[in-house]
Amino acid sequence: MPLIFISYRRQDARGDAGRLADDLQEAFGEEQVFRDIDAIEAGVDFVQAIDEAVGSSKVLLAVIGPGWATESERRRLDDPNDFVRLEIISALERKIRVIPVLVGDAKMPRADELPAPLAPFARHQAHEVSDKRWKFDIEALSKIIEKAGVKRRNGGRVVTDRISRKAIWASALLVFALAGYASGVKDNQGLGALVALLLGALVLGIVASYDIAAHRATGRWLAIGTIALAGIATLPLIPQLSDAP
Repeated sequence: MPLIFISYRRQDARGDAGRLADDLQEAFGEEQVFRDIDAIEAGVDFVQAIDEAVGSSKVLLAVIGPGWATESERRRLDDPNDFVRLEIISALERKIRVIPVLVGDAKMPRADELPAPLAPFARHQAHEVSDKRWKFDIEALSKIIEKAGVKRRNGGRVVTDRISRKAIWASALLVFALAGYASGVKDNQGLGALVALLLGALVLGIVASYDIAAHRATGRWLAIGTIALAGIATLPLIPQLSDAP
C-alpha cells in the first residue's frame, strides 16, 4: 500500500498536486504515492479506498492553495462528508504525520477558521512549495518524508528537476550544432554552419518552452541563454555571408 497520501482540493490546487505527485513518484516510486485520481480504479468504493489508503500511510500531505478554506459561499470543509475533511481527520486520529503543503502563495489557516474537528490541524508546521524554487522545496519535503519512515527508491536518489534531463539532451544537440559551426568556418561554408547552429538552438528553445509553460524558472533562463548563445556564435559568420555571391 502507498505510504504517502496526497490530499488536495481539485478546484483549488489540482495542477500543483499533480506536479507534486509526479516528483514524489520519481523520488519514492509510483507505488508509494496515493493520489485519488491515479490510484482508485473504476468501480471501487471511493470512501473505502481513501480510508484504507490513509490508514496505510506514514505521511499525509495536505496541499493547500489560496482557496482551500474559502472555496465557496458555504465552505466544503464545513460539510461532515467532505472528502478533504475526512482525509485529514482520519490521519489526525491515527496519529499519522500530517504536513500542510502551501502552494500558490497560500497561507496556513488559523484554528478559528476551521471546523472544530480540524482545529488541531492548524498547529501543524506547514511546508511552502514555490514555483520559483520548486526543485529545492520538493527536495526539502522529500527529506522530511524520509524522516517519517518512507525510503527513496534506488538507494535514496536525489529528486531531479525534469529540466535537467531535457537540458542534457538539448545540450548534446547543441554540441553537434557547434561542431558543425566550427567545421563550416574551417571550410568557409558559413551558411551551412549557421543553419546547423540555429537548428540546435531551435531544439533547445523548444525544449525550454515546455518548462516555461510549466512555470519553471529554469526553462525561461535556458531559453534566454540559448538565444544569446546563438546570437553570439553567429556573429563571426556575418562577414562570410555578406561576401557570398
